[in-house]
Amino acid sequence: MRKRRSALALLGLLAILVLPFSTGVAAAQEQSGLPPMQPPPLPNPSAWIVGADNSPSNLLICPEVIWAAAAGGGTWVSRLQVTAKETGAAVQASFFFGNASIPYFTIFTSTSANQSVTFSNILSTLGTLSGVNFYGQVGTLVLSTVNASHHIMADVETSNGNYGKSFPGVQFIDNNSFNLGRNGMMEDISNTATFRTGVGCWNGSAYSITVRFWVIGSTWAGYSFDKTIPGWTFISFNPFVEAGVGGSSLDGYRLWVEVLSTTGPSPYYDGLFVYGSKANNITNDSSALFARPY
Repeated sequence: MRKRRSALALLGLLAILVLPFSTGVAAAQEQSGLPPMQPPPLPNPSAWIVGADNSPSNLLICPEVIWAAAAGGGTWVSRLQVTAKETGAAVQASFFFGNASIPYFTIFTSTSANQSVTFSNILSTLGTLSGVNFYGQVGTLVLSTVNASHHIMADVETSNGNYGKSFPGVQFIDNNSFNLGRNGMMEDISNTATFRTGVGCWNGSAYSITVRFWVIGSTWAGYSFDKTIPGWTFISFNPFVEAGVGGSSLDGYRLWVEVLSTTGPSPYYDGLFVYGSKANNITNDSSALFARPY
């Protein structure tokens, strides 16, 4: 009985706290002549997309990892956290940078379900395992498990002192990549006195892909440039400079990604992963951008 009375007393207290606020809002609505506030309608449940496109999976793409000096001073370092859903998940990692890559190295084997491990500098860890010095490099990290029944999720946090950005590990699926007949867009890119934008692309296929990038404004018009990206290759660029408008003050633009051709066979699975980073020219702080099919 004591627990029940306590619960009722708590509900009474909540009612005392909430009613004056809701009554005050209603009175303000009435005085202003606005219609009563209504909650937004819920979408049709049958139209909801249920699932996890990003994780967990036995194969994840971390679009950007870096270990390099920052333009404004300091060093960019990528911190990786991996969580294994099942026991005995042997997590392997490979790093793709430029037109080079390293074999898969085991970085973690779970001894219990839902176990996680964090690497403060994943490229330093891979350097120790592979014997390659990755300082000064940026590229794409691919994570996989030896057994397809083992699933992982991952997140990469890249920081330089107090500034940083993060990318989740995304599934290696069509919904996250571009290919013939599957184009898309990255929103809110800028080239101003305050902000600069960089773009990274990783061709996650063995075949060459030719891509047309459009820098477009609020209307469907803009500037284009083409790039041919060989299989398994990582590239990075400033889209405004590539489009020939690097000296302009362009804010709130978009990057359209259109695959023109590929040497790969049909059907056109997987393909190109595109991400971006918008950095503050004054503080060197940055935010993460990700292109998605449109």
